Amino acid sequence: MTSPTPSRIRYATPDIARGIALLGIALANISTAWILTTDASYAEHFGGVYGQGSVLENLAVVFSAMFVHVRGLPMFTTLLGFGVGLITMSLWRRNYPLPRARTVLLRRYGLLAVFGLVHLVLLFFGDIMVSYGLGAMVLATMISLKDRTLMIIAWVLIGIQIAFTTAGAVVMALVPDLMAFGLGDIADNSSYLGYLRTNLVVGGSQLMALPVTVGMLLPLMIIGFVWARRECSPTLTHTRRCCAVGSR
Repeated sequence: MTSPTPSRIRYATPDIARGIALLGIALANISTAWILTTDASYAEHFGGVYGQGSVLENLAVVFSAMFVHVRGLPMFTTLLGFGVGLITMSLWRRNYPLPRARTVLLRRYGLLAVFGLVHLVLLFFGDIMVSYGLGAMVLATMISLKDRTLMIIAWVLIGIQIAFTTAGAVVMALVPDLMAFGLGDIADNSSYLGYLRTNLVVGGSQLMALPVTVGMLLPLMIIGFVWARRECSPTLTHTRRCCAVGSR
């Protein structure tokens, strides 16, 4: 299959969206990880509220819960998938065979996962790059699937998530003690070595939960990937567009 002439199109919308998502992530991390508050147990995940809080403080908690906390994650995850799609189409335009293209993607995002693991242990317990890297590696194995097939997989995974999270919310409402344990129960910030030990514990728990975490992120990555593949090859027929790289 003859590949089209490479284009030098700059997509401004994903760049702007990525900036907004990063701003939201930074705002969320300020109150949950970078500038920890005390005596704010009932709002520890949404910013510092001391005691019962003033009206303004409570409004800040509500605002953070609705527009800041974890709100940048879906957009950023979708844009990660979009990036995988852009790289995939770039490799296809340069006539990379499918196995070699997969190898390039697996190596690139494998390094991201390793970097995320090191960053998690040494600097920040809330790092998510391990999950992003592994999710992108799973997506790399799916780049030859048709758009329709990928979207079916994405919607099935989203449906499973809705069912499990709804069931989990009901269980936590009925058994509130399940939410009693938090990071503060194991955190040791008295020294850097203590901080490393805390991060190792948190990192270990994150590694055990990776199948669930990656399963939650993957459908959004797939949506971003399909978006990029369609945007980068709008003039191709559906059959040719679904051949992400190489030829059949």
